[in-house]
Order: sequence, then structure tokens, then C-alpha cells
Amino acid sequence: MNAARVAPVVVRGRNGGYTLVELMVVLVVLGIMLGLVSLSIVPDPKARLQRDAERLETLFALAAEEAQLSSRPITWRGDDKGYAFYRQDRDRWAPIDGDPQFRARSWDTSPMRITLAAGDVPRWATRSGNGLDAIDDGGTALSFPRDGLQAPFELKLEADGRTMVLKSDGGGRYWVEPGA
Repeated sequence: MNAARVAPVVVRGRNGGYTLVELMVVLVVLGIMLGLVSLSIVPDPKARLQRDAERLETLFALAAEEAQLSSRPITWRGDDKGYAFYRQDRDRWAPIDGDPQFRARSWDTSPMRITLAAGDVPRWATRSGNGLDAIDDGGTALSFPRDGLQAPFELKLEADGRTMVLKSDGGGRYWVEPGA
């Protein structure tokens, strides 16, 4: 029998390493991915301002309901650093400290410029019985009466060149709109 001899096949080529171009492409892709991740970690100032306004909207609705259910008025006072809720205790307003919802808070976006306006009262009202007050220390106050009737208002929140407006119809409905 004639047996044919088969010669072994030798594959010649690369030694299994990467070229400089391949390494550079991988580094560019990793750089782009890290850039995207770092952008998503940095908080957006507009989102922080909107979060402040939406939190306040929820707390205002809760304060209005609590004032009616407890038959004790609640007041919100805010300034450029933060805000707190107060309850009438005999002849003075005392901070609501024991309640996690009505605790004193700082703004997520600080400093915050607050402007209060109402359609049927002067821009800054003083103890006129309609739930809108100005505070001598430069802050702003809103009262949530026990009967639920409140003057319609707009509370403008401005920070980092952005504006959100918290509005009320005076009947316990609150909503947030982007400011102009």
C-alpha cells in the first residue's frame, strides 16, 4: 500500500498580542463611557429646583389637610436658606419639630429667592386674615387656616437662573409650573 504522507500544516500569523490601534480604540470607548457615567452623577440644577417645588407642593397639600383635620392653623415660613412649618400654640407660633413631614428643611438649591404674590391682595400682605403674611426678618409666610379657605397665591422659587412657580387656587389645590 502506498501511504501518502501528509505534511503538517503550519499557520503563520500574529503572536496573539493587540495592535496599538486596537488598544487606542478600547481606551476611547472606555473614556466615552466614563464621561457619560460622570454626567449622570452630577445633579442637574433644574431637577433640584423642580424637586424643591414639588416637595413643597406636597407639603402644602398635607399642611392644608392637617390644619382642617386638627382644627389648628399651620403656617409655613421660608427664606433663602430653607423653610419650616409652625403650629399655633395658645398665643404664639411654635415650630413643628416632632413630625417628620413638617420638620425644618434646607433647600436642595441654595440660595433660593422666594417671591409671594396673590391676585386679590397686595404683593406682600400683613396679617390681613386671608392667610398671607410678610415676615419682618425678610422671610415669607403662608398660613393654612383650619377652615381650608386660603387666598389664591403664586410662590415663585428662583435659583441658579431658573424659576419654578407653585400655585394655589385657594381651595386646597396646589400645582407647580415652570417659571418664565
